[in-house]
Amino acid sequence: MEPKKDREAPSPQSLIAASALLATVGHRLPAGLDPEEVATSEFAFYSAQTFLFERAGEALLDAMSAQTHDRTLLDAFHIQKVEESTHVRAYESALSILGTDEAMAFVRRIGGHEATLIRGSLVEQMVIAFVVLESIAMGIFDARRRVYAGSALARLDARVLVEEAGHQRVGAGLLAVMVSEGGTPVRDVLAIAAEGTNTVQGLLAPRHLFAHLGIETTVAERNAIESAGFLGVQRDVTRRAMSNALRTVHRASKEGTGHDRHRVAS
Repeated sequence: MEPKKDREAPSPQSLIAASALLATVGHRLPAGLDPEEVATSEFAFYSAQTFLFERAGEALLDAMSAQTHDRTLLDAFHIQKVEESTHVRAYESALSILGTDEAMAFVRRIGGHEATLIRGSLVEQMVIAFVVLESIAMGIFDARRRVYAGSALARLDARVLVEEAGHQRVGAGLLAVMVSEGGTPVRDVLAIAAEGTNTVQGLLAPRHLFAHLGIETTVAERNAIESAGFLGVQRDVTRRAMSNALRTVHRASKEGTGHDRHRVAS
């Protein structure tokens, strides 16, 4: 899949309608802060986060490859690395979609997520990559293609969503093989996924967005924001994707051996 050069942004109306911040704290914006400015900054922030998490996913594939000599795993990681590299280039290009440098400013401010995410054993990294990150990505892509339908980024999201779903299917299948072979207890996978989800949600939290806009929030408001607007759609899709991946792994723990890793990776 090659990146396209679409540049049109979502309409101000769709940005405002999908804004989680406006749905939660829009009634008490600081003086002089326009709702369209808030919604545009929110869109820029999560566009920047998309690029940063795609870049972290690409780096995770390199880290996982360095931890194994298993040819089936290496081949699967390589195929996904090629596609993730294309995603990184596509989303880096798409950061100019707003016609401003706001998204890239968020990238510079946040810095990156690799140092937080790339740690632990091969199994830990596989759970983070295939269960947690892919679920988050699928949630964001599916939410954006729905709420910003017709925009350039939504069209890119729709194309990438298909590939990310395939990445998760293969990754969850490989984890299921490792569980069925008895080397990885399913309880460990579940614990890693729970901890990893908390870590990634922390990285996604819009602290930099609040600071940029000068908005102070309470704990209750921050929790409400995660269920509002675009983020509410993203959360629901992410939960379903993660549940499906973990169900694949859990089923393997019940069925035992007999899973063909070559077939799973194809």
